[in-house]
Amino acid sequence: MKESDALKQAQGGDKRDTPPKKTGNTYDPAFAISEQDILIAARESAIAKIVVGIDGNDLMLFINFTWRSGRFHLVTKRNTEEPRRFKSADRFITYM
Repeated sequence: MKESDALKQAQGGDKRDTPPKKTGNTYDPAFAISEQDILIAARESAIAKIVVGIDGNDLMLFINFTWRSGRFHLVTKRNTEEPRRFKSADRFITYM
């Protein structure tokens, strides 16, 4: 699978959503969201949609909010430049 095809699949292909902007080989940090922010948004019922993206064998988590347009990507504390990647479905399910 080409990187561009994997990116389209990861972004879900919904025309109404603004996908994370790519700058070079990285995602736009303005569309990064931490685990803590997702928990707060869930508590406030501010999550409109959760999308699981697939890039090769990696799984990624993308979030759409009710209050802001665009698709945000889950990041780690160490790396806010790219989405957090789960190497296996088992790890992803355990995380969820």
